[in-house]
Amino acid sequence: MQWLRRAALGASFLVFLGQAPALAQSTDVSWAPGAVTAEVTAGGTGFVEVELSAETALIGALLEVSPSLRSFAGAAPANLGDLGAGETRTVTLGFGTLWDDLPSESFTVTGTLRVLADSGGSPVALLQELPITLTVVPLPPDPGEAGKATLEGIDSDGDGLRDDIQRYIAFTFANSPSVRAAAAAYAKKVQETFFVGNDRVKAVNLAADVQRTRHCFDFLFGGQTVEDLLRSHRATGALLAEVLNTEIRSRSYLAYDAQLAGGVYPVLPESEWKKGCSFDPDALPN
Repeated sequence: MQWLRRAALGASFLVFLGQAPALAQSTDVSWAPGAVTAEVTAGGTGFVEVELSAETALIGALLEVSPSLRSFAGAAPANLGDLGAGETRTVTLGFGTLWDDLPSESFTVTGTLRVLADSGGSPVALLQELPITLTVVPLPPDPGEAGKATLEGIDSDGDGLRDDIQRYIAFTFANSPSVRAAAAAYAKKVQETFFVGNDRVKAVNLAADVQRTRHCFDFLFGGQTVEDLLRSHRATGALLAEVLNTEIRSRSYLAYDAQLAGGVYPVLPESEWKKGCSFDPDALPN
């Protein structure tokens, strides 16, 4: 169980920063659904949305993941601010793994998400916690040469990503769930290019989606310096090479790219790169 010990000692994600003083207790919130059961592939990421309702007015509400889940889960927004009585907020739970060694067997961790709020100048722990049960399952096996026999390849777990690419992403970005999520989104869009054919309209629309996923990479790699951008572009370039790992896949991608010839394609300004992410990076351990 070496990998499990390392997970517990690794980097963690805690949405409420700092240690709260002794807390009073209240039952001023409710959750829908009342419990969350989720599954994530080791080296992958997953998201679940829940609704938080304030039964009474709350001041400075914050979210806190229980210690048992801090290496596996995060929640966004972390700071909910003030909520009026009866007000509802959507909270995104993000699940991922943070260690280098990937498990060979499934395992389950449990914990809770709770709300801290202010009551007369003192933080209050709201009693109605959201129970969370997370199962982490192993990566699919390496498909080997069988995974190269067809254009679409093998996707044994049906997540929309070829098994070989799923494994590449898991091992290459082992300790960054947010980058893994961005890599998976980019790879899935590249896979879609294989089936564009001679449809220029479809190719142009898809090109915009591909570009947005690359902006997400730029955002997550920092994007503040030339070196940040170079690291981002090297990562996407290496991933693209893995996705185009057979002649038929490379030829299909080139056929898609040919449909874009002569076009002008807008890019997001740096201030909006985060919008290129199809997920909320703040909901994941980073």
